[in-house]
Parts: sequence; structure tokens; C-alpha cells
Amino acid sequence: MEKINNQEDILELLAGNEETISRLYTGYAQRFPEMEDFWSRLAEDERNHAVWIRSLKEKTKNSESYISPERFRPTAVKNFTTHTEKEIIEAGKPGYQTINALSVAFFLEDSLIEKKYFEVISTDSADLKNMLYKLESATRKHAQLIKEARDEYNRQHGR
Repeated sequence: MEKINNQEDILELLAGNEETISRLYTGYAQRFPEMEDFWSRLAEDERNHAVWIRSLKEKTKNSESYISPERFRPTAVKNFTTHTEKEIIEAGKPGYQTINALSVAFFLEDSLIEKKYFEVISTDSADLKNMLYKLESATRKHAQLIKEARDEYNRQHGR
């Protein structure tokens, strides 16, 4: 496994994770046409998150910021990405249902929040702090939207 020890590599790893989530949601949009708009919007948001994270590369060059090795474990992000890639494969199998997609998506978004995924960079830069806050807020919004969709699905299907 390659050693990741600079901020640019770490940010690229985080951006790649967002793109993998986007691919999962794109797969859901194709698999569940009745919810295509819902999943497509989430997938687009995830692609935007990757762009935002990549924009942090430039911002971190021009400010006092650092990624704490104690706070950030590349292996954990790689494992998260691998898990998401496995879910992409699962979603293509017969019998995969809407409730599976909603449950997996909620788990992913909630995990990012619980693990304080976007608190990886310590900085005094207001610009950087704002971008990280936007990423965290968008993730919280996704978790809430997915939870509401899952709850509605369960109500409609008597669960």
C-alpha cells in the first residue's frame, strides 16, 4: 500500500471517495427509475463535493493548515471507498431493492458525519473553514433527505 503523507494526496483520496459515492448514486438512479431524480441530484452533489475538495489543494498551499496524522487515517478512507465500490456491485444484482439503496446511502452519509470526515484539516483560514463547513452541511443534508425518503418508503410499504 502506498504511503500517503502529503496534503494533496490526502485531499485527492477524499475527493476520490466522493466520486465513488457519486457512482453508487448514479447506479441507483439507473436501477430505480421511480427515484431517478432523487438519486441523480445526490450523485451530482457528490461530484461537486469532489470538486470542492480538490479546490482545497490550492487553498491549503496559501494558508496555515495541516492534516493531523492522528486525525486522518488513509486506510480508513480507502476501506470506506472499497466498501462503496462493493455496494456498486451489489446494487447491480437481482433482488436489490429500493430499501437496500436507501439504507446503504444513509449508512454512508451518516458514517461520514459520525467520523467527522470533514474535520480532517486544521486551519486558521476562514476560507478553508467555510469550505469544510459547506461540505459537512451538504453531507448532513444528504443524510436527512435519505432518511426522509427511507421513512416514506417504509410508510408506503407497511414497514
